[in-house]
Amino acid sequence: MGEHDDFAMASALQHGRSGFWWLQHDAQTVAFDSGMARLLQYGEHAESMSLEELLERMDPAGQDELSNAIEATFAGEAPMRCDIRLQSGAPTLSMRLGLVDLPQGDPLLVASCQEMTVQDQWSQHGSLGITRDAMTGLYSRHYFELMLEREWRISMRERHALSLLLIDLQPDAEASAQEALLVRMGTLLPSSVFRPADVAARYSHSRLALLLPRTEVVGAQQVAERLFKGLASDSVMQQSAPAGKLVMNMGLCCLNASDTALGQDVLMARSQAAIHMARLHGGDRIEVWQPHFPEVPPAWD
Repeated sequence: MGEHDDFAMASALQHGRSGFWWLQHDAQTVAFDSGMARLLQYGEHAESMSLEELLERMDPAGQDELSNAIEATFAGEAPMRCDIRLQSGAPTLSMRLGLVDLPQGDPLLVASCQEMTVQDQWSQHGSLGITRDAMTGLYSRHYFELMLEREWRISMRERHALSLLLIDLQPDAEASAQEALLVRMGTLLPSSVFRPADVAARYSHSRLALLLPRTEVVGAQQVAERLFKGLASDSVMQQSAPAGKLVMNMGLCCLNASDTALGQDVLMARSQAAIHMARLHGGDRIEVWQPHFPEVPPAWD
């Protein structure tokens, strides 16, 4: 933390607005101090809870962010920071995560937490960029691109597959119709993402992105097909579509463990090529990237 962060944290401690929690690698129990117990509304004398229970006290978006931050910190990525709202409706907590080496055993993850006021949250949005898309509530493009780079680096290091699904909703519809569909997607898409590491984001005006770390092409296809069927059968989506005809184009690409060295840009370009091939083939379908597809997609969005 910088000088200003240290000052803010010291001030917050004086007013009982801060706390700490810590976790050992592969452990399922989080230990915390009395300040964190107050922030969690768990009783000042409590000293621990399960990691699962800690995550359950966050809203769904916060669960994803904190799980990703824990994973990244243990993986040795840059020190992580995330702003997370509790399910109880308490103010957002600003968490800074880092590793502390121990004389024996694995490093200890330590998180310092500060309760953020509304003014603090607006300040963070102005200086760090907004993590969430205002219309859909999904992750923003900026956050998605950061996570794409991080997950690609992890895939390279650990030799895991990495899949990316792009979704175009009603590409030729008027803006008002697209907005209604996007708002509904913001509700439906997170419920279709079952793992904390998966990242659902709004990528552009009518395009959504779903990043699936550690997912081979067969598993990614299953996710895409389940999502396609679920959206097509949703009555609100159908009613919001122009003339009651919902059109979705999905493009999927997977870099397996031996292909991740090609880079994140190749993964994105191939997913874009696949979604454009879905459109060229009549639309309202899923296309999985094939070697005969162009590496550079046609110039339309």
